[in-house]
Amino acid sequence: MTTPLRRSPRELPPRGAVWGVLVVLVFSALAAGCTFAPPKPWEKGELARPAMQFDADRLEARNQEHVYQSKEAVSGGYGVGGGGCGCN
Repeated sequence: MTTPLRRSPRELPPRGAVWGVLVVLVFSALAAGCTFAPPKPWEKGELARPAMQFDADRLEARNQEHVYQSKEAVSGGYGVGGGGCGCN
């Protein structure tokens, strides 16, 4: 009768070391995928299109910000805010 091949516990690395190496490898793979390169000069025209902007209609966004400032009596990012009446 033969005994199955089995390593003794002294030959195996500790489980914490294996998990630590695995975590470091996964983290470095994720971090390597997050590199950033600035746009090339020929790509800037595509990024300047209105569809690529957060607010496609700047006039409508400005109007919405003004209404919000008037109703909530807060100052936003468009200059000095007035009182709650809407008169700046």
